[in-house]
Amino acid sequence: MSRFIIGVVLLLVLIGGAILLEGGSLLGLVGISAFIVVFFPAVFAALAVWKVGAIGQAFRDSLGKSGGADAARSVRIWAFYERLFYLSPVLGWFLGAILILSNLGNPEVALRMPRAVAASCLPFVYGIFFGILSRVLRSRAEGRVKA
Repeated sequence: MSRFIIGVVLLLVLIGGAILLEGGSLLGLVGISAFIVVFFPAVFAALAVWKVGAIGQAFRDSLGKSGGADAARSVRIWAFYERLFYLSPVLGWFLGAILILSNLGNPEVALRMPRAVAASCLPFVYGIFFGILSRVLRSRAEGRVKA
């Protein structure tokens, strides 16, 4: 589990460092609405397919020392999450595009257009991050199945 935490922290530091080196602001990557649109539909969709206990077991299989018959189910759960996290940013982008395009007649919106387009791209950042996280957890669960 410590390798997992260290890997995630190093990934975040690397991304943040690259943004700062290019003169960007880390606050530009913080968007609660983008996070909600990416994270919660995937969580709720998984809850529609699997029980909470199965998802908790998937976390234990990936981060703990358990394994066995449940580890194969955990691999399927993480594969499902991975696909959902890669697809859910499309929903966020469409919602952002609809909001932008529906307000084009307003002259004040034209001045804020670059920021609005950047905000509509933010769900992809969250989706890719959570997709990579799900892939790592899936790989760890796969290691438990083979062991």
